[in-house]
Amino acid sequence: MGTPTSRRAGRIHRREPVGWELRPRIDTPDELWFGPGDGAERETSLEYRRRVLLAKEYCAECPLALRRHCLEQALQFPADEQYGVVAGLDHYERRALLTRRGARPAAAGKESAA
Repeated sequence: MGTPTSRRAGRIHRREPVGWELRPRIDTPDELWFGPGDGAERETSLEYRRRVLLAKEYCAECPLALRRHCLEQALQFPADEQYGVVAGLDHYERRALLTRRGARPAAAGKESAA
């Protein structure tokens, strides 16, 4: 992708693309992306589905380059450390993507930019 990188604890951190700070929905609460926080009431399966669909709709508003960046960063983590909605994919979809790619995070991040 040509973006400068740095290594942190075995993971690669790619510098955010130009315009990252101007992405739509930047002020959306974390609960939309990751669900209710600790101590909050559990959401029902209907609430979960609605929240995930809304988060995916919000992700679709971002330019493709920003969604790719989010996905590359998320795929640096193993399948069992995938949580929430990132880059328009829920954790189940990202886990399946990692599994199909042989659970090799570095290779998965590079392939996602194609």
